[in-house]
Amino acid sequence: MIGYLDKRNMLIVFSLFLAVLILGILTKLTLFMSMVLLFLIMILSLLNNKSRIKTHQCIFSGLLAALFTLGNQIHFTFVSALPSENYIQSISIKMFLVFICAFFVIVFILNRLDCLINSKNIFTEKKIRNIIFLNNPLMVFLLLLVFWTPYLLSLYPGSILPDSLSSINQALGAQQLSNHHPVVFTFFLKLFIKTFSFLGLNKSIFVYTLVQTTIVASILAYFICWLKKYSISSYIRLLVLSYFAFAPVFPIYALNVQKDTLFTSYLFLFTLKCIDIVVVKKQNNGMLSALVISGVLATFYRNNGLYIVFITLFVLTIVLIRQKRYHQSIYIFGTYCVITFLLVNPLISRYSVPTATAESFGVPLQQVSRTVVLNGKIGKEDKEYLNQLLPISEYKNYSPMLADSIKWNSNFNNDLLNNNPKKFIKVWVHLLPRNFKIYVDAYLLNTYGFWAPFEKNHYGFLDTRVNTNNLNIKQVDLIKLGTGSNVMERVIEKRNFLGSGTLLCLMIISFYLYWIKKRPLLWVGYLPGFLTWLSIMVATPVAFSLRYVFILAMSLPLFFCLPFLNLKSR
Repeated sequence: MIGYLDKRNMLIVFSLFLAVLILGILTKLTLFMSMVLLFLIMILSLLNNKSRIKTHQCIFSGLLAALFTLGNQIHFTFVSALPSENYIQSISIKMFLVFICAFFVIVFILNRLDCLINSKNIFTEKKIRNIIFLNNPLMVFLLLLVFWTPYLLSLYPGSILPDSLSSINQALGAQQLSNHHPVVFTFFLKLFIKTFSFLGLNKSIFVYTLVQTTIVASILAYFICWLKKYSISSYIRLLVLSYFAFAPVFPIYALNVQKDTLFTSYLFLFTLKCIDIVVVKKQNNGMLSALVISGVLATFYRNNGLYIVFITLFVLTIVLIRQKRYHQSIYIFGTYCVITFLLVNPLISRYSVPTATAESFGVPLQQVSRTVVLNGKIGKEDKEYLNQLLPISEYKNYSPMLADSIKWNSNFNNDLLNNNPKKFIKVWVHLLPRNFKIYVDAYLLNTYGFWAPFEKNHYGFLDTRVNTNNLNIKQVDLIKLGTGSNVMERVIEKRNFLGSGTLLCLMIISFYLYWIKKRPLLWVGYLPGFLTWLSIMVATPVAFSLRYVFILAMSLPLFFCLPFLNLKSR
């Protein structure tokens, strides 16, 4: 298994070190990431592996190298910058050199991982000491709360952002109820604001924050214990617990008074239940109902939840039918459709204003806007329509990485788009063939942060503030107030995490491990996370926002555990 650096290996390692050096000079790769790559190369080079490079290794390596190379071609300054500041650099020899070096490094890593994963010496199950408290969901739950409590106290009553304020105002009756911020979330928030109104708004929101934190911690504790039934070792589960306990993204999002936290938590639970369904054929009605309920909650906690859950359940139904589990497939899909389309959706439509069409057309709006700004080929009739939608002179405000500059422009004609969206789609399609490159560039820039590895921005990342408001909601550091210490303030200032594009690449690598392990049906565990990412790639309003794909962060341990779940124990 462990070999030595013979002449052949020495040559490979030297070439890889040179490739990393070139990437460090020509790309945005940081010194830290370069050192991590060099260390990984050195460790993996010690493995005895004489196997040839395989086709699937080249495919995955090519995909990851392409994402890295293309991301490096984008010149980024800040999110709301104009086209002269955020742009795609022209193709050059440097771009091809970066791709070749990245491909060489990645294919080596995947090739050695293939050797490592399939080695019986490494992955033969051994009897190891059992860590007792990891088998108790209550203990795991309490441990998470212990590690998250300093954040709870320092960021009292929680993170209140512009979307949060809109939901709070709707809950108070100060704004018209709108499904732009899901009604189910607003009603849940309203329950706490009204029930605990005698405490004041700050305290009632804090009660909500405590309950939300409890829900998130409960689902994560369930997951850690859930791994045990598929024979994931205690040491791995301890590592997973440490990830959830110490990564600042989880306590910060647990305190975030927005739809994204509970949407992600319910979708994650839904994912676990989907895996259980495909693995364990004998399911009682309670287990099937848990799948449906978690799916319904995820559906109505964010507007793209409907597409994610519906497609997942449709695929799951096909799997169950192929397994001749007709009763279960009918129960799951039928119950979900009845609750969603016959009960909840009609109620929401009756009591709330629908989401503005522009919210779903972020990418097409960016593409036609870029076409106008760059003087693309636009016919007279199409130009007249675009002028009605927004005066031509206003398109100069177009920002390649933020659709808000167009759709929230005070002169934007929302009524025209809401009343006849088909006309806009017709114009968009008509302009596509003649402005194909402009459309592609607009798309890549507007989705940049969601696919480019090692790229991130503070926009929608790890927000901890309370936005200025007229509701007298104020953030107080209770630890500093009680002890005079600002230690948590310094900890929170240094908060950091992986970017959305990096999380995507890690999901791809984990799927590679799944691919070489050839685990039947467990691909369903990747589906909700991938569909969430895909839905954002179709309709994202901004190039950066971790909260939109928070499910990738929460599911990261699951993605890497999926290839190693022991299905025989079930």
